[in-house]
Amino acid sequence: MKIAKYYILFIILLCPRSHFGQENEQRFKFHSTSLSPNFYSGNNATGFMVNLDLAFAIDGHILKASVMAAAEVDIWTSYQDNYYSYDLMYGREFMAGRSIAIDLFGGVGYLHFKTRNPDRRQKGYVDEKTLGFPLQGRLRFRHGKVFNLGVQIHGNVNGASSIIAVGPFFQWNFHPEKSQN
Repeated sequence: MKIAKYYILFIILLCPRSHFGQENEQRFKFHSTSLSPNFYSGNNATGFMVNLDLAFAIDGHILKASVMAAAEVDIWTSYQDNYYSYDLMYGREFMAGRSIAIDLFGGVGYLHFKTRNPDRRQKGYVDEKTLGFPLQGRLRFRHGKVFNLGVQIHGNVNGASSIIAVGPFFQWNFHPEKSQN
């Protein structure tokens, strides 16, 4: 859990601070937060994944901190794969109309993957902790001024088990007049 402490410290340091003097519209600010219940596939298993992220904007560039957890859906055995990850991503949003946008992100993160022991003679799990490279694409539909709904595809290339997830996401924008132009 040492990595979680550093991750929380990093988020706190990224938070916008008050500036004295002139207001600059291009400054670092909160952009959005989103929740994504997805289905994933990886390591010959499928399961349910939940992703929560907080995004910040700087001059049209988006920096996102993401936390995700997943577990295999397996009704036949008691062994299940599961993982969690902490990711930092950079991305951009591209408006494809007044109410449709495409968001693309890439980054780096920490992945903790827990899987059943590959040696069938031994019981238990194998823990793998590794560096991951998350990639994410979103098709986003605007519903009102602050709420967006869309479809997300998320991948994580890493040393333990490359993962791909697909599903809906629900996004809340902090500055709708700025982020929805």
